[in-house]
Amino acid sequence: MSLPQFRLRVLFWIAVNVIPCSLNAQTREANRGTLILIGATSSSITLASDSASFGEGKAIANGAQKIFPVGTFGACIFVGSTKLQYLSGSKVMDEVSFIPFATEWLKQHRSPAVRDAYNSVRESIFASIHAFQKRHLDFVGDPNHTFASFGCVGYEISTSPLMFSSDYYAPDVRGAAPRVSKIEIALRPGIFIPLGRDKVSLELLEGNSREFLSEKLGQAVAKYMLARKSGTRNLLTTDDFLGLSKACLLTTESPMARQFDSQTFQVLPPNRFAVIDAKSGFRWVHSVD
Repeated sequence: MSLPQFRLRVLFWIAVNVIPCSLNAQTREANRGTLILIGATSSSITLASDSASFGEGKAIANGAQKIFPVGTFGACIFVGSTKLQYLSGSKVMDEVSFIPFATEWLKQHRSPAVRDAYNSVRESIFASIHAFQKRHLDFVGDPNHTFASFGCVGYEISTSPLMFSSDYYAPDVRGAAPRVSKIEIALRPGIFIPLGRDKVSLELLEGNSREFLSEKLGQAVAKYMLARKSGTRNLLTTDDFLGLSKACLLTTESPMARQFDSQTFQVLPPNRFAVIDAKSGFRWVHSVD
């Protein structure tokens, strides 16, 4: 497909992740709040995330892991809520946590294909949501906005890097089944995708206002913008995308971001960075300039 078509498809995925689903009074999303950034060069995929975890009625915490290696040449990511809870007053009566579906599966499969990991984990997550709905028929929400997303990125043999994603939606009618939408896209060199609490990142990357002017003039963002205008994003390097990811995270986590988007309180350091190299595979990056 053409670059404009590709970009529209990616932006649709971003859009449905921006606004959390509102559930009824007895069911709630827990451990939500995320900013994940994905970049692609001709020979690598970059990944970055914050570590905030936010549940209704609880203080926001940090330290949550949202990126998990998949074999040698892949990773899985969680965006939005990672738990569903059913309450009686303030007491949690029932809970479903999504991350263990990934971590337990990965323990049992040491060298999985990225596609296999994605298909197995996404099916387990959906089955758990459906079972939760059957136990609690009043589990309803806004069907237009996802409350959780799970995805995988990585390399398969003889292919360009790929990204797979499933977005999960609560039913809007009592007793109805939840819904999932799935996409698969090739990560072409030069693409950069912010997911989750992305309003500040999109302003840095595409906005024309004077918001975050000093950050827009910073080296990482300015280089990306110049490449975007000249049509040379495919020439950007792994370090370029790591630096851009860091700029997006730090700006989103800054006090001035709260005035631009009040929901940025859900994005907190410490931040994690990783690279999937087409030849050497996944590695954590402990320092980004």
